[in-house]
Amino acid sequence: MDTVEEVNNNETNTQSNDQIDNILIDIKKLIGLLEEDDSFDVDVLININNAIDTLWELGVINKPYNRVQNDTTWTQIFGNECSQLDMIKTYIYLKTKLIFDPPLNASLLESLRENIRETEYRLNISYDPEKL
Repeated sequence: MDTVEEVNNNETNTQSNDQIDNILIDIKKLIGLLEEDDSFDVDVLININNAIDTLWELGVINKPYNRVQNDTTWTQIFGNECSQLDMIKTYIYLKTKLIFDPPLNASLLESLRENIRETEYRLNISYDPEKL
């Protein structure tokens, strides 16, 4: 039988894993929003879904997916075996950042756009090597 402490630790680990896997929370942290601040959640979610639509058009996502909501996890959209998940997370972050909070400096803006183009290219190639 588990002790109360073991049960509490397991619950904490489960909550932590869900929070780590949560798309909205991850992207909010990357663009500099506090997890607790939900005033921009709709705006961020719209941009996340827009980026995922582009990934679908690139062939990174082969199946129809449900729209990302407040509690949607990376695993729910991309599965457990996604070999390019870090690059996908980076891409979604960059696209969301570009629309939600673009840099005012023209050099930084162009750098952000170039990173997006490079990541799109790399994802495109990794999911369809014949395009080389």
